[in-house]
Amino acid sequence: MKPSTRAVLALLREQGVDGVTPALALTEVGTMRLAARIAELRAEGHDIVNIGHTTATGKHVALYVLREPLLLWRAS
Repeated sequence: MKPSTRAVLALLREQGVDGVTPALALTEVGTMRLAARIAELRAEGHDIVNIGHTTATGKHVALYVLREPLLLWRAS
């Protein structure tokens, strides 16, 4: 996995349900090709959904959210 793809995966996990937009990926990870990184992650089997998002300025952009299984455990 490319370092930039690993960084996008880490950002997706960090953001949780808030998701990642191309602008956030550029700022936090330095990638201008978020859709390509998402395609690579999907090819590896990660469940990532694309949600339409409108910014405060009215621009329509993609918002990517990683769906991971909920891990439950019991404290001993």
